[in-house]
Amino acid sequence: MEVLNRIYVEVVGPKKRNQVRVFGLGVAWVDVPGIVTKQRGISREVKYLREAYEAHKQAIAVVEEKVTRMMHEVNEKAENMKREPESNKRRI
Repeated sequence: MEVLNRIYVEVVGPKKRNQVRVFGLGVAWVDVPGIVTKQRGISREVKYLREAYEAHKQAIAVVEEKVTRMMHEVNEKAENMKREPESNKRRI
């Protein structure tokens, strides 16, 4: 791989001021499609992680709301069950 890089530099010349060789003046690495620099790759990865985190956070909020609602329903049913034997005793 090192040999290929040396040959490429000999043919097209050395890199100057962070320009992309063979693409002309004013073209930076971010302008070339398909080239991912390390920083851009990391930035993209961080973006995906943030999106995943937000999606998980929303899903957890929905589940917590459902659990709270279910606990409320269970507590109501338990109270009703406690009251039923007392009302049956009064009828007898």
